[in-house]
Amino acid sequence: MLALGAVTATALPAQAATATPSGLKVAVGGLSTLDVSWKAVAGAPRYRVAYSTKSSMSGAAYKRVTANKLGLTGLKPGQAYYVKVRVITADGDNLSPYSTAVKATTQKGYSAPAGLARSSAGSTSVALRWGSRGSGLTYRVQWADNAAMSGASYKRFKATSGTISGLAPKTAYWFKVRVISSEGENWSPYSGAVKVTTAAAAGSTPKPAPTSAQLRVGSFNIKCFNCEGDHPNERSWWDRRADVVRDIRSQKLDVLGVQEASQAWLPKAEGGKGQDLSQFEDLRNRLGGDWRLANKNRNNCVKAKTPTKCAYKDQGASKGTKILYDSGAVTLVSQGSKLLPSPEDDRYMAWAIFTQRSTGKKFFFATAHLEPDKDWNLHVSEATTLAKEVAKRNPKKLPTFITGDMNAHKNSVNPSGVKDNPVYRVVVGKYGYVDPLGNPSGSTTDTPGATVERRINTPLSSFNDFMPQPSPNYFGRRPNGTYIDYIFTSKKIRVLEWENVARLNAAHAYVGKQASDHNLQRATVTLP
Repeated sequence: MLALGAVTATALPAQAATATPSGLKVAVGGLSTLDVSWKAVAGAPRYRVAYSTKSSMSGAAYKRVTANKLGLTGLKPGQAYYVKVRVITADGDNLSPYSTAVKATTQKGYSAPAGLARSSAGSTSVALRWGSRGSGLTYRVQWADNAAMSGASYKRFKATSGTISGLAPKTAYWFKVRVISSEGENWSPYSGAVKVTTAAAAGSTPKPAPTSAQLRVGSFNIKCFNCEGDHPNERSWWDRRADVVRDIRSQKLDVLGVQEASQAWLPKAEGGKGQDLSQFEDLRNRLGGDWRLANKNRNNCVKAKTPTKCAYKDQGASKGTKILYDSGAVTLVSQGSKLLPSPEDDRYMAWAIFTQRSTGKKFFFATAHLEPDKDWNLHVSEATTLAKEVAKRNPKKLPTFITGDMNAHKNSVNPSGVKDNPVYRVVVGKYGYVDPLGNPSGSTTDTPGATVERRINTPLSSFNDFMPQPSPNYFGRRPNGTYIDYIFTSKKIRVLEWENVARLNAAHAYVGKQASDHNLQRATVTLP
């Protein structure tokens, strides 16, 4: 029996503390791998392998192993490496000196594939071909809409040809190709870039220069493809996206703010595997013609296409809150985004400055999606951050539109239990913007401050919840429904018409199923 407080320990063989590993061998495993082995040291708890491109071992990297062999991966092709090994404890303390270094050189890499060329180009896809660098190789194609390859996308191919899809119509892209390992390690430099311009969308015709001074702006929560509910009238994105496009096209919009246009990879079909295409890119492609995204990035990462292993970089991305515009009607001047305070999920405001081609006038457009929360103070904070960012980004006080799904309405109550729309309080009450519908907190039959000259379907609420009939039905009783979707304007903007876009029958019931659980809001205006 051990005495109280006694401690037991396992003694290491004497030679383990001092014996340097012998018989070190380094074999070339491939373009980027070395296979390292040595004679086992009896009782050695662990080994540390050091390797460097310099004989002095400066800048060395280290690996710990318990076995007497190791594969070094991720190395540079055609590079000489110096490798040493020593015995260490399980905690990393040294038990022996390093062995003598052994030098080995990885296999030389491949030359960049030659002959990269376009085979064909459609409106949303490009087929490419290139020369072979050997049998059984894998290739990575890189592409971007700029020669600097900023925000590039990537796709792997097992053959010397392939098709890149999900592109925008009438857009120039640059393509490169390189050899990689099956694990994705680079085995060759990239080829030179090849520039290809996609075709115009089917049925599109060149637009004449616009002459009307009217500007048509909108806001539309299209509902994210990956957040479906269980409403009996709800359809998947794949079933309803044609109706979303129909509603947008029907309004002949110049600028549109969308919410819930997910940045996640969109499966080709419901329940299928994700592809390198987001919901907002799918929408842009289906709109076709001169439609463009003010910001194409999905994530604020160095590699903006995916959040995996994200190294943060402000790319102006704003998740599913995006601005689309008709480049035939307006010209993009600048754009960006602002992260709003939100405890549950990242909520953004996206903004852009445009020039109206027909008049040469500039204007500021913002869209946002606030937290779907009943926290009144949170909505005040989000709306205040939004309004301050607009002021910061619009120092010249250009005519301004603030749009979006604000998740607050005229029947929202403050902490005292009084009807007090927190967004209205900030945007209209504090910062002086205008609600063209005149739909303030608690209003019913009156429309104080309204500026709109013609109304279409404004007794509808902006959120339809996929219901077959408007609920409540205010037609003939009230001028405004309950709105959580807004188009606020700065003063002096003339609002000629507002339409709460919906297909209704004579009894004001919905015809067919809605494109989304929100109705598109459209305002036709003239700039001061």
